[in-house]
Amino acid sequence: DKQKAEEEAEKKKCGPVYYLLLELDILRPLIECKRVEETIRKRVEDALNSDAVQKQIEARLKEERAKLEERVAQQLRDEETALLDEAHRKRDEEKRKKEELERMLVENERKVQEAQERAEEKQKEEDERRFKQLEEKQKEAAAERERKRKDKEAKKLEQAKILGVKGARPKLSFSLG
Repeated sequence: DKQKAEEEAEKKKCGPVYYLLLELDILRPLIECKRVEETIRKRVEDALNSDAVQKQIEARLKEERAKLEERVAQQLRDEETALLDEAHRKRDEEKRKKEELERMLVENERKVQEAQERAEEKQKEEDERRFKQLEEKQKEAAAERERKRKDKEAKKLEQAKILGVKGARPKLSFSLG
């Protein structure tokens, strides 16, 4: 029915050319193709408008949304893990640098302490050497003073003998008679 009605409508539009084209089998495949396209379009439209297809589309969309959300959530978790790993790595690196710095400070402090101890030991040795020199000089000075004192005493004694002071010289008695 419908097919015939379409053919009638087409006949009216085209008039005598229609019959000519039908006889030449040129128009028939075109009409058939148009009819098939219209049937397919109508079936697709009916199928798309049906509740079952709408539910399938909604279910598929929901499923795809859930997959997308899961992928996005996984990507966020991966990025968070990467950021945390990077933060841990930086923290560990800073800790390692701090420990290295502290080790260097302790080593420098030890070296400074050793240098101070060596300087103190050297100063102590130098002080002891000076002290021994001073002691030696004092002994020499004391010996020199003692020698000078003895020399002075010896000179005094000799002068006393010469001058006859304090009975250093025997008394001679002179008598005239």
